[in-house]
Amino acid sequence: MSLMEEIEKVIEEKKIPKWKILQNEADKEIRKMIDSGIPITQQIELLLKYKVVDKLDRKEYTGILVKHFGYSPKKRIEKSKKNNAKIKIDKQPIDKRSKTEKLSEDVDLMSAYLEKKTS
Repeated sequence: MSLMEEIEKVIEEKKIPKWKILQNEADKEIRKMIDSGIPITQQIELLLKYKVVDKLDRKEYTGILVKHFGYSPKKRIEKSKKNNAKIKIDKQPIDKRSKTEKLSEDVDLMSAYLEKKTS
């Protein structure tokens, strides 16, 4: 075995932390997914599908995002609340008077109109 083969073997055996692998290989992609609001589980599925890492669980990935990518779950929640804001519609006040009260008022208005017209 030559020196170079032995060096390559040591390099392969040495484990690089997952955060470093993610940062080196998919930094732009991860930041884009965070900015666009893709759910964490879907991000993990995509990273595993394209074999960026071999194994990754949600808790570990969330920790990596918080420590090394500036992700904050609270920001995501606030962002989704802003997107889900409902538009308030000004409603017309509901007239809660009975029909007889409304009719009596109409009759009073009509009699006042007729009196004004005759004078």
